[in-house]
Amino acid sequence: MNQFVSLIIAAAALFLAVRALRGEGLSFESKARMAAAWVVIILVVAFVASRFAG
Repeated sequence: MNQFVSLIIAAAALFLAVRALRGEGLSFESKARMAAAWVVIILVVAFVASRFAG
């Protein structure tokens, strides 16, 4: 169950991050930095959610 919750949260956050990146007129380097930041945020949120779920 914990993995399922983490997977759903990660997928939703990734979907929102990709939509946000498409709308910005940023350079590749800026997008890469934003993507790295989103990966860290998604991992932290998924970890915390999995701890709360069980």
